[in-house]
Amino acid sequence: MKIETFTKSNLVNLRKEINAALAGIDGIDGVKFELGTMRFDLTECSVTLKMTSAGDAEKKGADLDGIIKRYDLASKTGAKGETLIGYNRSARRFPFQVTKADGKTYGYSLELARGTFGTVWGGTSK
Repeated sequence: MKIETFTKSNLVNLRKEINAALAGIDGIDGVKFELGTMRFDLTECSVTLKMTSAGDAEKKGADLDGIIKRYDLASKTGAKGETLIGYNRSARRFPFQVTKADGKTYGYSLELARGTFGTVWGGTSK
């Protein structure tokens, strides 16, 4: 692949190639690499790289279970294919991180999360 200038379309292909290369790194067990935001103009591109340890996934799962209990949510999956994947404490209005069936991630309010995932006691909101 030859890139003379950065465009949105060639960065999509470049992202796929970089993700494949990062997945193929040998000798580093227990670390997951993930590309973040790509900012670019015609001649320059910067990319964020996120690295998480294997223990981080277990901790996030336990934290998410605690959040579900705290807010009386019935499950991690919604009726339309939504999945509760996290909780961002610094996002006051939309702290619940939800991935929809199309793969996009959104922030949900408590009321929207309870309406989507149900509550243990059977209501839609408190």
